[in-house]
Amino acid sequence: MKLSMFSGFVFGALLLFSSVAQADNFSFSFSNDPAFGNMDGTVTGKIFGLTDNATSSATDVIIDSYPASLIQFGSYSTPVDVSTWTNSFVYENSFTLVNDQITGGAFSIVNSATNDVLLINSSLLGGGDNYLSIGSFNGSQVWDANAVGSTGVTFISTPEPSSLSFLLVAGLVAGLTALRRNLQGAKTEVRPGAMS
Repeated sequence: MKLSMFSGFVFGALLLFSSVAQADNFSFSFSNDPAFGNMDGTVTGKIFGLTDNATSSATDVIIDSYPASLIQFGSYSTPVDVSTWTNSFVYENSFTLVNDQITGGAFSIVNSATNDVLLINSSLLGGGDNYLSIGSFNGSQVWDANAVGSTGVTFISTPEPSSLSFLLVAGLVAGLTALRRNLQGAKTEVRPGAMS
């Protein structure tokens, strides 16, 4: 009994510390405000590698989807990893997390060769702007200026795949341990001469 309580405590501690050590990832989305942008639709993507209960920089930002009509020159396949843009400059990359919630921050990157731009809650265009222009030399854009009546950007926490794998393996181990205990409890011992 003491051993099972101790192993339960160790399992709980491992689960707690493994989740604390993991970086937080978030999905983001924003939609065009026709008063600012000229392409209707929604932009979605992911922000990787943020640290909970701290201010940190994203390790990567991916664009998962955008309106197809946004592209006027060249071709882009999704997902678009903005860290692979050549001749680009990151102006802002700082997010504050409190209890797995983004409470503030911004990201902005500009590719000077193609004029591809991604802004998330950025102050570059005036404050709180969400903006994407790719494949158009800034001729077409999805833009939510975070003005009165706009929806702004939405952030949703997404679990790290390694955390999910750990939880799956831990659940499997716990289930097998319980099954083993049940099977051991079901065994009956038969002594010679006990049956007559």
